[in-house]
Amino acid sequence: MPTLIPCPFCQEAVSALAIVCVNCGEILNDVPHSVTVRMVDSLREVELMNFLVRYASAYVEENGCYKIGGPPLGSILAELPRGIRAGYTLDRLNGEVSNGGFYQWFTNSSGQITYETLDDLRLIGASEHVRVVGEAIRLIECLEAKYPVFKNRWDETGDTCNWDKSLDEFWEEVDSKYTPEFDSLSEEFDTLEDTNSMWPLFVKYVRQHGNEFAHHRY
Repeated sequence: MPTLIPCPFCQEAVSALAIVCVNCGEILNDVPHSVTVRMVDSLREVELMNFLVRYASAYVEENGCYKIGGPPLGSILAELPRGIRAGYTLDRLNGEVSNGGFYQWFTNSSGQITYETLDDLRLIGASEHVRVVGEAIRLIECLEAKYPVFKNRWDETGDTCNWDKSLDEFWEEVDSKYTPEFDSLSEEFDTLEDTNSMWPLFVKYVRQHGNEFAHHRY
């Protein structure tokens, strides 16, 4: 059960181990060096995602994923317990699609972990999200098949979508054919999050599989 304390900034109740106060947004604790089942159990549902994402993000950064020549994002996430990875991938999916749609998700560094994200949606039982994300992935696969340089956009930098952006034919096809389809799927995803969000499914998975969240960063 969560151990609650007053937030020193806004006085609202927060879990003692929460990294951020969900009410005022102030940082309460450093990202821990490890995660234990007991720690996960001590967090309220509204604090779980932020805690796991910040932990995974620290691990990703420490391993140099965003540096030129650094390891692929997917290979580092594979070193984390499945539940922690799922928190990271699903948060990236939601953030990117909500902010700029599926095309943004595919062309930012999150585009390196699309298949892992789809697997993590299956893991928590988000079947409708699996369908929508799967359709978006099939769409980007068609674009990648026609433009190999676009498919290999992270080969040199790992993080940057690095390819020849002067390809007029590419941009014309993206604008005329792919953007409307991506926009439609993005709207469907946003509607789905409003009516049948994946987060309760994720929280349920966390509570039922606490043993999948134990990890030491170093």
